[in-house]
Amino acid sequence: MVFLPGLLTAQQMQEGNYKIRFEPTAKLQTGTRVPFEVTVTDDRQQPLVDAKVLLTCTELQSGTEFETEARATTPGVYIAKPEFPKTGTWRIRVLVTRNDKRSSRVIQFTVPE
Repeated sequence: MVFLPGLLTAQQMQEGNYKIRFEPTAKLQTGTRVPFEVTVTDDRQQPLVDAKVLLTCTELQSGTEFETEARATTPGVYIAKPEFPKTGTWRIRVLVTRNDKRSSRVIQFTVPE
């Protein structure tokens, strides 16, 4: 077994107790990038900076899945712009990772026809 400095296995990750809020800031639709604003605070309710924020979007009926990384815009606020390839009900999971801690939240959205 090889150990590389700075890499952690899933078992070594700890719950971050981050508060995650996210929502689209434009109409949900197919064929265009829809901005999602993700706001993250730490366990002291301070903006979480320098985190990796990843959205995993899964269409419930077909299982179509893709990932989009969010970019920081201001302290504790990240923007992701997923492009939904089809209409339907989508489960969106936001995973926030910083150092050896992570938290996630899942919400369902409907992309209309």
